[in-house]
Amino acid sequence: MERIFRNEFIEKTESGQKSFNNTEIDYADLGGRVFQDIKIKDSWILFTSSV
Repeated sequence: MERIFRNEFIEKTESGQKSFNNTEIDYADLGGRVFQDIKIKDSWILFTSSV
């Protein structure tokens, strides 16, 4: 399983990546952001919150 952090996830989505498979996204405070057409499969998103 690939492990990435919030900043890496944001960089990847901003550069056009739309699919995340078998990925652990850690410390992912993604509040205030809009993500469209993103597919996350067989993955974990840890320590999330929204404002």
